[in-house]
Amino acid sequence: MELVKSNNNKGTSVKDIFPRFEKIEFLMDELINEIVHQTKDLPLEAAHKPLTIGFSIKINSQGQPSVEEINNMPANNNISTEKQVSYNAIEPMGEVSETNEELTITLEIPGMKNEEIFVKFFGESGIVIEAKNNEIAYFKEINLATQIQKESLQKKYTNNILEVNFLKKK
Repeated sequence: MELVKSNNNKGTSVKDIFPRFEKIEFLMDELINEIVHQTKDLPLEAAHKPLTIGFSIKINSQGQPSVEEINNMPANNNISTEKQVSYNAIEPMGEVSETNEELTITLEIPGMKNEEIFVKFFGESGIVIEAKNNEIAYFKEINLATQIQKESLQKKYTNNILEVNFLKKK
């Protein structure tokens, strides 16, 4: 999206800079108003907690991009009950990778101890990873496209990186 067109063929002039700032300020105001509107019905205690909103773009081995929303706001009823309760948790960055036999979830979860991290299951292929202590809380809900052997769970937490491995169902 071009914010302002140049008035001459030589490129951008000094006169073009100020309208660009006005357009950026307008777009920022719109974004802030949308965030305020979306968060107005959150419980009062949520007003003092950080909200994490963003996205992650990954390219798979076939060169196809996938966009994943990063969002710890309880937006609607299509998410699990646990996520609605965990509005104050930060959604950790990470990825899901797989081989022919195994599926691995890797998440960045700084400031935890291994015993403060929990992996739970919901439905046929849903996983919840939750970590919390007195300082901070993390929450990640993942719906897997691949069915896994839940009993094969192996969890390793080293240098703020959580790695959860499962064998795939045959």
